[in-house]
Amino acid sequence: MTNREKAELVAAFLQKEFGQVATFLSFDREKPWQFLFCVMLSAQATDRSVNRVTPTLFARFPTIQSLAEADPREIEAIVRPVGLAPTKSKNIVAAARSITGPLHGDIPLDRKKLTELPGVGYKTAGVFLGEIYDFPYIPVDTHVERVSRTLGLVRRNLDRVQIEASLERSFKGLGEPINIHRQLILFGRTYCRPNITGQQAWDYIRAKLSENKVNS
Repeated sequence: MTNREKAELVAAFLQKEFGQVATFLSFDREKPWQFLFCVMLSAQATDRSVNRVTPTLFARFPTIQSLAEADPREIEAIVRPVGLAPTKSKNIVAAARSITGPLHGDIPLDRKKLTELPGVGYKTAGVFLGEIYDFPYIPVDTHVERVSRTLGLVRRNLDRVQIEASLERSFKGLGEPINIHRQLILFGRTYCRPNITGQQAWDYIRAKLSENKVNS
């Protein structure tokens, strides 16, 4: 099968199995800047751990300006459960200062410029722009990378930036890109784990699609 043919099967499976997937991180939709900091905190952490600390964080610091003026040590104490708290707290304050200072309160909508903020990598920028502004990105985290490689959706020698570009080409027009990103994550969490082979994963997908046809 071509990558496009694989993507068509995978997209059909993901849509039937998971449908529209809600954002994993909790934040105030009227304050999109909160989501940026949530994603920054989620690096090498579970979404659940982030969702446990952010209500306290945003209650204590309700604006970007208040984060920019914060003592990183106070933020560190709040976000310690997510791990890497000293680095993440310093990056949050530094990013908030950049946004409220040189950027005049505007978060860049250009991915390259967004990655110039402290603590904002390529994946974090893609997730933020995809979730908040519907940019057509399929950001690649550990789960998305593993699923993509296991299913043979991408060549083995690609890095994460190249994997994302390949997925976005293959899945173009097959669904909302950021929702495909969430669906791939769920598939990686629920079934396509590190011990699953490509053959097992494809057998599972085909069985599920056949099951849905029989029951329809």
